[in-house]
Amino acid sequence: MWCPRVTSPTGITHRGEGQSPRTRSGTCYSALFSFSLAPLLECVIWVRMLLVLIRLISPLRYSWAVPVKGTYCLCIENHQTNSIQIGALGEIEFNRGYYVYVGSALNSLIPRLERHLKTSRGEHHVTHWHIDYLLRETTVEIKSIHTKETDEHLECNIAEKVSTYGEAIPRFGCSDCNCQSHLFHVDGFEFVEKMGLKKWF
Repeated sequence: MWCPRVTSPTGITHRGEGQSPRTRSGTCYSALFSFSLAPLLECVIWVRMLLVLIRLISPLRYSWAVPVKGTYCLCIENHQTNSIQIGALGEIEFNRGYYVYVGSALNSLIPRLERHLKTSRGEHHVTHWHIDYLLRETTVEIKSIHTKETDEHLECNIAEKVSTYGEAIPRFGCSDCNCQSHLFHVDGFEFVEKMGLKKWF
């Protein structure tokens, strides 16, 4: 803490002499506040800016931290009739036209959908599911994706509804259930949203 120096007639310098105690005390306290308030105010400003930033990014952080669960339909177009090797199912002939594949992801829906899109674009080459073998073909294109966010197992229920609109590709995508298929050759995709699914892509 700094206080003014005053020189006495004897030549000895005394800190704060020549002032009344009240003035001397006020001078010292003013010096103290002039040195301490500036950094404090700067810290307050930075804290306020940080709080605003946290409020802005918190929705993004929350959506990333809590995975979306649900069931989905891939609306697919095959531009050319061809025979495709589908894993252990063997070679299957796919006619030119439209197909709907029903899947689910009860742990991470969005990454699953992004994976399907990357496979269709030739950016992902790992084949794990039956649908991977189909999507990696250059004649096959994902036209749209429809989803239903839920933590219930609705995949088979939706597949049964889709089956009423088209022809099933036997045993496709249903190795872990008793469904006839989870892929269907259909005339169009208009019915998908009527089943309560929302367009995601």
